[in-house]
Amino acid sequence: MRNYEQGKAVPAGVYFSVRHLDLRVVTDEDAVLTGKEGVSYRRSPLFVVALLAPVLGGLFVMALPFVIFTSFAHVLLAKVARLRTYLAGEQVPWGVYLAVNRPAVRHVSASDEVLTGKPGTRFVRIPTWLLVLASPAVGALYVLFFPLIVAGVMASFAVHLVGVVVRRALERHGHLAHARWEPSASYLRPVDHKEAAGAEAAPEPAAGEAIDEELRALEAEVAARRERERRGTA
Repeated sequence: MRNYEQGKAVPAGVYFSVRHLDLRVVTDEDAVLTGKEGVSYRRSPLFVVALLAPVLGGLFVMALPFVIFTSFAHVLLAKVARLRTYLAGEQVPWGVYLAVNRPAVRHVSASDEVLTGKPGTRFVRIPTWLLVLASPAVGALYVLFFPLIVAGVMASFAVHLVGVVVRRALERHGHLAHARWEPSASYLRPVDHKEAAGAEAAPEPAAGEAIDEELRALEAEVAARRERERRGTA
């Protein structure tokens, strides 16, 4: 296919630049080919255009919603980029302010009020017309997500309630899981030599002596009964 330069007289047809993704349609013979300066175009044969027309039309219909939303988002971002920014702590006019460097939204109900927020937070004032346009979408999102919000609140309350019950049970019976009796600690305790010397010099306790006397008396009684039984049998 022959290349045609922009600004030259060309026959009627469809011209396309693959490199720059630019399409031009010339309806009159020997008309000037408009387009980007310095760009060369190729003239597409008529049968190729006829074959691709339904496909391109279907793709255009499918991509039309995305094209509209993309264009709207591009215009919106361009307008937001030109908006004035406000820092937290400044006196601002009334309106709704959206933070651009961290997630935060502030509503100022009267002019010359202080814009609250963390130091260093930058806000942009959302135009009133944008709030009016976005209010139906925000309301619809709230209605859609309301069951999820309710379920999340109930789940959070249930988790909190279970946590309270478990914490109280642990506080009531948790001491059973900690053994306070440590017999091995007596062997690991440092020995006080003064205390040990005093313990060696101390006399036997009176209770021990009484037990020994009772044992000796019991042994004597047993021996006497055995002696009587032996004599009786003899």
